[in-house]
Amino acid sequence: MTCRGHAQEIYRAAFNHAFAAHANDTRQEEIAHRIAWAAVKRSYVKDNDRWVPLK
Repeated sequence: MTCRGHAQEIYRAAFNHAFAAHANDTRQEEIAHRIAWAAVKRSYVKDNDRWVPLK
C-alpha cells in the first residue's frame, strides 16, 4: 500500500468512527474532520506538497 493510500485509510476510519460517536452533536461533520486529520498527522507529516511517514 502506498503512503497516500495508507493515510487515506487512516483518515477514512477515523472520520467514520468520530462521525458515529458524535451523532447527537450539531457540529458532527466538523468534529469528525478534525479528529480524522489529527489521526493522519500522528503518522504522517507534510513535506512541501506531499505527505511522508513520520520516522
